[in-house]
Amino acid sequence: MAKFNNILSIYINGRDIKTILSTYHKGKIRLNVFDHVSLLSPLPITTLESLKAISEEDGDVETTEDVFGIDSASETEIDSELSADDESGLEKEAPELSLDMVGDVDENLEEESESNHDIILGLYTRIAIKKYSQAINLPRNLVNTIRLSGNYSQMKPRNRRKQILADVQDRMERHIPENNLKYFLTPDGDVYAFVFLGQIPLIKITDEIQKYIKSKQHYTHAAPNDIILTNLLFYNYNIDAEENIALVNIEDNDSSFLIAKGKSILYLSYPIQKGLNSPDLLNSVSGKVLYEHDLGRFPEFTRIILTGQAKKIDAMEFFQTSFPEVEVEYLKLDPEKFELPEENQAEIAEYAIPIGLAITLHQPKTKDALTHNFLPDYVVRRQKVMKLAWHGVILLLLILSSPMGIDWLYKEKTKTYNESLSKSANLNIAITDLEWVSPIVDSLANDYSINMAKLALLDTLSKGTLRWSVTYSRIYEALMDLDGLWITNFKSKPRGIELNGISLYRDRISKFNDYFADAEIISVVPSNIREKPVYQFAVNVNKVTNDLGDYNPKVSMPQPHQLEFDDTKVEPVYSDEEIDTIGASDIHEVISEIKPDTTPVLVEDDTLSIPVETDTIQLDIKADSIEPIVIHRVNSGETLKSISIKYFGTDSLWKEIYEFNCDLITDPNKINLKQPLVILSDLDRQAVAYTVKAGDNLKLLAEKFFGDENRWEKLYELNETILPNPNVIHVGQEITIYTRVNTNIVEQTEPIPMVFHRVVSGETLKKISKKYYNDESKWEEIYELNKEIILNPNIIHIGQELKINTILDTNAIVPIKSVPIVIHKVVSGESLKEIADMYLGDENRWEEIYKLNHDQIFNIDYIYVGQKLKVPDEMGISGRNNKD
Repeated sequence: MAKFNNILSIYINGRDIKTILSTYHKGKIRLNVFDHVSLLSPLPITTLESLKAISEEDGDVETTEDVFGIDSASETEIDSELSADDESGLEKEAPELSLDMVGDVDENLEEESESNHDIILGLYTRIAIKKYSQAINLPRNLVNTIRLSGNYSQMKPRNRRKQILADVQDRMERHIPENNLKYFLTPDGDVYAFVFLGQIPLIKITDEIQKYIKSKQHYTHAAPNDIILTNLLFYNYNIDAEENIALVNIEDNDSSFLIAKGKSILYLSYPIQKGLNSPDLLNSVSGKVLYEHDLGRFPEFTRIILTGQAKKIDAMEFFQTSFPEVEVEYLKLDPEKFELPEENQAEIAEYAIPIGLAITLHQPKTKDALTHNFLPDYVVRRQKVMKLAWHGVILLLLILSSPMGIDWLYKEKTKTYNESLSKSANLNIAITDLEWVSPIVDSLANDYSINMAKLALLDTLSKGTLRWSVTYSRIYEALMDLDGLWITNFKSKPRGIELNGISLYRDRISKFNDYFADAEIISVVPSNIREKPVYQFAVNVNKVTNDLGDYNPKVSMPQPHQLEFDDTKVEPVYSDEEIDTIGASDIHEVISEIKPDTTPVLVEDDTLSIPVETDTIQLDIKADSIEPIVIHRVNSGETLKSISIKYFGTDSLWKEIYEFNCDLITDPNKINLKQPLVILSDLDRQAVAYTVKAGDNLKLLAEKFFGDENRWEKLYELNETILPNPNVIHVGQEITIYTRVNTNIVEQTEPIPMVFHRVVSGETLKKISKKYYNDESKWEEIYELNKEIILNPNIIHIGQELKINTILDTNAIVPIKSVPIVIHKVVSGESLKEIADMYLGDENRWEEIYKLNHDQIFNIDYIYVGQKLKVPDEMGISGRNNKD
């Protein structure tokens, strides 16, 4: 039999014909062309008796003259039995074809209405390739599936076949030709026998239209649906030896299922005569599965695979409900074994049997494959050889020319081998020259893999987080507003989510529905809980909000502006219309202006790195009020403590270096060789003694000398040898204060009254000075007071909190007053913005309330009813309430 690499798999079910053109390439089955036609009527069935007559008439045997063109007396008798009119007789009996369906048709044929022959001919003419072989399924009404129980596995193969044939004939009460019987054994020793009792209708029609088809049709395989689906299951899925799987095939007119354990079939069902139009089709199939399981025909299974027309009736949802502990899925193909066009991915389940036929022909021959072939003998015999007289001559020429071809191939291979040796030697030299690059590449590859892993983790953590947060927020808001309504369960669906709950009142359900952009009530069922009437409901939320911007907020970054410096005086140079915030790139330009030969590089998160040859660079900006910056490059053996000693004379300030460079240093115990560190060079500071007075504590002293009470830990670190407990200091005790030179600590007996100003859009130090002191020239005092957070007086940021000395000037036009802190109890529907608008008169100041309550607000979008928040009452709300 000729072997074709291209297989046309044909599946016939009633009036429907589905085909797939496939090939096997580099270990994968390529499913190239999917096609589907509908016949005018089902193909006619030919009985077993008619099949015998056809077999006797078409029992052709090829002759030596057919092969080599040589006369043979021994073949004369056989040739005489082959009537030259047989094939023409089929042509005469073939029905007339429509002219619009046939290319090379006699012009004398009259145009008639379309027939099944026209449709099948159109199917063949759409195939672009010339050489292919066909594999077809057997119509279910021509195949009898019989289960025989007995100890057949203990018999010898020849005796077993005879016994099975006898048992089948006894069961069917008729004679069965041996070639029409195929079978396989189950693990428990039973037999599933298949009996084919007719002619394949498609082969008969193909013979009748052969003269209109350019290429001669070639058939390779014909098998029942159950055999085909079994091969599909075993080849496509890796089933564990102890795993049980159910494959359910649903078709237009009938359905069936099979149960597999490992690589063995435990059970094949008989056809369930329920079609797609039957309302109880799925109930019948599931009921049959449960009934056969209860009879002990097969054990519990863990997975259900759906094929055929299952998607059309949404069978997966039904089986998921009927078998909640079982994994249910539509047929999926293993991408390691199959290739197919993207547009046909959704049709895989419907084309399960054509795919199974392709597997049966293409898959490697293994013990798991069922190779039962019911192709009639007369079809096999007539396809054995090609009837070409020159066939043998070509074969002899090939044999004679093979030595010359082999010699030519040898010379070509030798030439290729020598060239490869030369290239290999050159490559070895190049590899030796580049060996020093390997460690660098490995280091870069390792860094790349670490960064990619971090990015993947970030993507995993961030994807969908805001969408679910918005969804839960909307549900929570609805539940808080509507009393007497609870959610008991929710389930994510392909489109939206399904919510189940209980309500004390029926009207609450429709009000709950109105909180979402697109939602529908699925069901409302009256019920009783502890003799109290309630309503169980189900709501399908298709869309939470119409504004997709709620899920994808856009963050805009301000653009940096150029900085200008005056040699004599540092002043802000921005007008009211210019940008609010100055980015790190502006600092780069400042450093470039001071050191023209130095090019700053933005490493990560606006951190400056300046490539230099020396270990340390002192950047002395020509403004007296700007604190100098040092870029220190780490030397071998250095630690943060040794660097702190180098610049500050004490190792206790290593944390200040770490905090300023935390974007570059992930672990303070590990710093890299030659790593650049930015250091605020406090070379003009010194340690002085301070005598503790009544009422002092470390927080008050940190606020007094460092401007921030939260820096009490740094004060404690300077004195931890004399302060065993940071909460206990004694009057008259001398502690060390690390402060600037010439600062008169002793005279500062009282803390300076301060207020904090939050920088808003468009503000500069001059404008803030004008606001508080009615004098722009006093901006330098504000800068001096906030040097620790303002690196450059030209650069202040939105949201930055600046300390303002309230007694610097008694002529200030803005009086400083204390703002009482009150407790606000959150009510339904409130947000931080609404509370800020109520108490501060500006909803954009909500962050001030959040900072006061950051220990109990874990998400700025969620505050709950009854929560008690501390708020500054600038609007006097609490006073008005008390008065009322």
